[in-house]
Amino acid sequence: MDSITKAVQRARELRQSPSSPFVTLSGKRMGVSSVTREPDNLSPSTTSGTQGAHRAETSVQLDATLLQRNRIVAFEPTAFACRHYDLLRDQIIHDQMGSDFIIVAVAGAAAGNGATVTAANLAFTFARNQKHRVVLISPDGATDPSLLRYLGLEGQDWQDASWPSNEASGGHILAGNVGMWLEIANDDARDNAHALIDGARTNRRWPATVIVLDLPPLPASDLAAAYISLSTNVVVVLASGETTLPQVESCKSILGQRSGVHYILNKTGRHGL
Repeated sequence: MDSITKAVQRARELRQSPSSPFVTLSGKRMGVSSVTREPDNLSPSTTSGTQGAHRAETSVQLDATLLQRNRIVAFEPTAFACRHYDLLRDQIIHDQMGSDFIIVAVAGAAAGNGATVTAANLAFTFARNQKHRVVLISPDGATDPSLLRYLGLEGQDWQDASWPSNEASGGHILAGNVGMWLEIANDDARDNAHALIDGARTNRRWPATVIVLDLPPLPASDLAAAYISLSTNVVVVLASGETTLPQVESCKSILGQRSGVHYILNKTGRHGL
């Protein structure tokens, strides 16, 4: 707990300093916060020459301006915050050195800590590398449309009608020229973590090499724990000035001694992130 306390104290100092807003509990800087906006119009496009596109045929082009307003920026390598997501991605790849398949579970210690924005950015930073086939999954997206809202897809016709899955609706999305697949679990399949992950991994059109899971808060959800048990890596998002030590302790208790866990301290007060 000393490292957590020191990290929180360090975050308070950063609010008064010109340094970066991102910190981890090991002292490395990293993290985000989110801003909710109404979705803008979308236009369908044909995938051509896109990063992470692989065998996708039809894509939905996301509104880059809307994404940036919602703090989803990792599709653009020159964005200020992108380097921090790249660092997190590289740490995860290092954790899984020698493995050709990665499942990253992203969950907050409490609601509003920024897990959804972190998950979306992490998926895009993986997707910028063409060797990765990335699928971003929201297991509870049928009841919580937060991810769709941040991407500007809520209420939009973005699903691929030929998506070969009984567990989820899916579609290929593009931000700039960075592409990946998005899956929203069907309400009756949300609790079947094995089927949803296996379906994404063996999908005949888009067999994933990287799956990023946008999960509900860890201490308050059995659903999150079920998906985390199948993940190779876990990112726990904490919010400076909001997350309490009991919430952190609860996360640590659930995760136990497993490896590949990254605690991210978010909302440290710079650049609106």
